[in-house]
Amino acid sequence: MEQPSLTILITTYNHAIFVDNILQTFFGYLKRGLVFSILISDDHSSDNTYEIYQKWAKQIKNLEYYSHDQNLGMDENFKTAYSHCKTKFCWLLGDHRMISFEEMKELLDEVNQEKYDAWILKTRSENHFPTKVYADVNVLLREIGYNITNNASCVIPTSFFQECCYKRYMGTTFLHMGIFIDNLCLKNDFKVKYLCDIFVQNIDIPGEGGTGWSAHPFLNFGVWWYQFIMSLPSQVTLETKEFVLKEHNKITNLFSYENVLRHMLLPNRHVYKSSYLKCRKYFKFVEYRPIFFYDVTICCVPEFVYSILNNVIRKLTGKFRVLMI
Repeated sequence: MEQPSLTILITTYNHAIFVDNILQTFFGYLKRGLVFSILISDDHSSDNTYEIYQKWAKQIKNLEYYSHDQNLGMDENFKTAYSHCKTKFCWLLGDHRMISFEEMKELLDEVNQEKYDAWILKTRSENHFPTKVYADVNVLLREIGYNITNNASCVIPTSFFQECCYKRYMGTTFLHMGIFIDNLCLKNDFKVKYLCDIFVQNIDIPGEGGTGWSAHPFLNFGVWWYQFIMSLPSQVTLETKEFVLKEHNKITNLFSYENVLRHMLLPNRHVYKSSYLKCRKYFKFVEYRPIFFYDVTICCVPEFVYSILNNVIRKLTGKFRVLMI
């Protein structure tokens, strides 16, 4: 019987419905002849994640489950998943993303041939780069660095985690990217293949909330993003680091004027404001737009103004819906 060379790492916290969806999909792939292992790392969920694992463990042979005794956070959960992986290669998918059967087959074909040191998968629709083999870490980061901020983008040898000095990346929320880039810098030469035809997409389950960090974008892609990029090895040039810092937010429009105004109209705007104030001194390094707009919009406009605007918009939206009916 063929032994799996790839383990899919499902890191999760209180997302039992997503885990169930993923395992159901992967069970279908396995029944159709694909060979891979699955490992669940549960960050002390209080929902029925463990019961979901027990249900599918009866049907999926190569399925493992590990759980923390307390909630330790995302990077510690990533670390647990990496450290328990037994196959030669691993893919940190998370709990709310998926690829099609055809894409999974292509990925396994690539991995089993072992022609490259690692693989990068497409995770953003804005990425229009063709399939390409990279042998220069600076070129890789400048062209598709923003794509690999997504933990599901990198398929790597498990040895990358074992060999890497990963501790300095703990707490940045970019542990996976640090492990990946650090190992490329340690090699005298490498070949990493970007696979543009494999598009990792989010799972959309009606009625289920988001799974991201949207309440704290300034911390994630302000303070932590800056600290992470600047801590990368010296093989990554300062010019590349400065470019990559702003390129992510430029392409994703994370801090666009529209996004900022939308967040300030939400009830939790105080969290958004607090996040910005903690990030402000880093902001000029990660954002290409003038800081004046952010100071005025986030810090100077009284919160009651946004409350009034929000109420007016909701009432107008309600009246518009009535007219449409």
